[in-house]
Amino acid sequence: MQNKTLRFVGFVSLFLLTFVIGLLLTLPTTLMSRVVETQLEKALQGKYDISVETVRINGLIGARLNNFSITSTAPLEIGQRPHQPTTFQRIQLNVRPLSLLAGNPKISLRLEIQNGEIEVNYRPKDELKTRLRVAFENVDLREMTILRQYVGSLPLQGTLVGTIEFAVEDELKPQEFATRLATGDLDIGNIEIGINNMMIGPGALRGAALDEIGGFLPLPTANLGNFVTRITFENGQIRINQFECSGQDLVFGVDEGRIDLRQPFGQSRIQISFSFEPSEEFIEQAQLTSAFSRVPFLAAARTDNGYALAIAGTLDRPGNPQPLRRP
Repeated sequence: MQNKTLRFVGFVSLFLLTFVIGLLLTLPTTLMSRVVETQLEKALQGKYDISVETVRINGLIGARLNNFSITSTAPLEIGQRPHQPTTFQRIQLNVRPLSLLAGNPKISLRLEIQNGEIEVNYRPKDELKTRLRVAFENVDLREMTILRQYVGSLPLQGTLVGTIEFAVEDELKPQEFATRLATGDLDIGNIEIGINNMMIGPGALRGAALDEIGGFLPLPTANLGNFVTRITFENGQIRINQFECSGQDLVFGVDEGRIDLRQPFGQSRIQISFSFEPSEEFIEQAQLTSAFSRVPFLAAARTDNGYALAIAGTLDRPGNPQPLRRP
C-alpha cells in the first residue's frame, strides 16, 4: 500500500513538473525574463538589481539566461563612482529531475563572462555530506565589477583561477546550507585561488587607521604580480595557509593567519600577522615616504625588509594594525 502511495505521489509530481515546464515553454521570453528578475531580486533581499535579456528552457530541467546583469544597490560613499553592472553573456542552469522530486536538488551552474567561466556544483547527498564546489577559469577581474564592494573602491585587474569547496556533515536543503555557509558553520572547507598578473588601483585606501593623514591614502596603479591564497576550514577554525604576492611594486605575505569561529559570526576571533615591502620606485611614484612617516603604527613597524604588522580582534571589530613584535 505504501509503495502504491509513493508511486502515485511520484506520478503526480512528475505530471505537475511537466505541466510547469510546458507552461514555461509557451510563455513569451520577455515575460519569463521579468519573472526571473523579480524572483532573484526578492531572493537577494533587494541588495542587487537584476536584468535578464532572454530566458530559454533547455532539456527536461534546464534553462539558459542570456546577457544576465547584476548591479549592487548599496549606498554610495562620498566621491564614490556609481556601481557598474557585472554582465554574464550566458548562464546555463541544470537540475537533476529525480533529485528535484526528492526535495534536495542537485544543481549545476555554468556562468560565461567574456573569455572566462565559473562553474558551480551543489550536491546535497554526496557521501552523507552537502557539498558546494565553485571553479574559476580565466575570469577577468575587470569584468567582475560586483567584487569592488567587498575589496573597497580600488579597481582590480588580473585573471582569476582556482577552486572553492565547502561541505557539511548533514544532508541539507539549499536554504539551510546557505545559512550555514553565511555563518562559517562548516565541517570542511578549502579555498585555493590565484590571480595572475594582478594589478590594483588607481584609487585610495580608507580607514580609521589612517586618521593621521586624513583617513585615506591615494595610490597609483600597483603591479602585484601573481597572487596566491590557500585557506582551510576545519574544526571550527579558519586557517590562512598562504596569502601572498610578489610583484614589481609590492611584495606581500601573511606569516600566520587564524580565525576561531564563534556565534554570532561577527564575534569570531581573528589573529593575523603579515609583512609587506613596496619597491623604492613605487614609494617615490606614490609619494608615500611622508605619508608613512606620519602614520604611527607604520613608522613603528619598519623593519630591514619592509613593514611587519599584526591584527587581532573580532570580525566585527578587527582593530587597527599594530607593529609586529618579533623576538
